[in-house]
Amino acid sequence: MVGPSSVVLLGTLLHIFSAVGAGPLNSTLDYGNAATRKGEYFTIRSGFPHWHVVLLWGTIHACNGEFLIGHGTCASCPRGAGETCEAFDNQTIIDTKGNLGASVPGGQRYYISKEFGDYGALRYTRPQDTATAKPNEHGSYFYRKEDELMYSGGEDPDEWQACPVTGARGLYKVYMKMEDEDYSGCSDIDIHLVPAASKYTGAYQYD
Repeated sequence: MVGPSSVVLLGTLLHIFSAVGAGPLNSTLDYGNAATRKGEYFTIRSGFPHWHVVLLWGTIHACNGEFLIGHGTCASCPRGAGETCEAFDNQTIIDTKGNLGASVPGGQRYYISKEFGDYGALRYTRPQDTATAKPNEHGSYFYRKEDELMYSGGEDPDEWQACPVTGARGLYKVYMKMEDEDYSGCSDIDIHLVPAASKYTGAYQYD
């Protein structure tokens, strides 16, 4: 039987190893003149809340307009993008102002869906459709508190949920817990921001 001290030790080790793999703290990516890629960027990882130490669960990846645990990043270099696409490692990175680390003209933004049937889902704009995102709708916004991503428009700013995707074992979709919504079968998570090392260059575009 695993005792409390063993759980704490496991959580501590996972937190340390995860931070080491993510690169040095406080690193800032240099993207030249790309307006949407200035400032500090982060990889994003899920963790169980209400622990004395952070027990990390998995990396969160952008794919198919959603943020998923248990699936890799979906990114591509479209025809005409040029040789610059070779510089990207196709890692999911974000800032805390709603931007993904994308270099496609117009950029790509993440937001909380207000659509029926997908209400509360953490989503992102597809290439060329940035105007459809409303990350600050009704005055709501994303922000950073210590090493966590928060959202002001949910039931609580750190009430993130990982909900299993039907028919896809081991795959979870990230939601912000919204009032009067049913999240039975989902798990409470925190979203941890890990400063991205300089080797993480994001993607030309996230698909």
